Amino acid sequence: SLPRLVITCIHLAWEIKKKNPKAFFGFHGQWDEVDNSRKRKTSQRFDIYLKVVLSKITRETFKHVTFEGLNVHFMIPTELYSDEFMLLITKYFEGLYGKRLTELVIPSRLEN
Repeated sequence: SLPRLVITCIHLAWEIKKKNPKAFFGFHGQWDEVDNSRKRKTSQRFDIYLKVVLSKITRETFKHVTFEGLNVHFMIPTELYSDEFMLLITKYFEGLYGKRLTELVIPSRLEN
């Protein structure tokens, strides 16, 4: 099930964080046809992932950042989070994906 998968990923993330305290994590909740036909603002996967993550990862440990319209959520160690850090992340993903970044945008918003 999806919640179990997310919980397993959270356990792995904690193990990674023990080895690398500067590690941060994120996920993308992929769209499907049901999401599109229902004209959802976020995908069902994203909503499930986010609910589980917010119930298991405290805001004292990680800053939670959601990129609306992309179904992307990051968990950044609170000691690393800053406006400058967010700018670096944004530039990194723009460089990595370039124009393909728009492939993550809500399909119904592309059609409007």
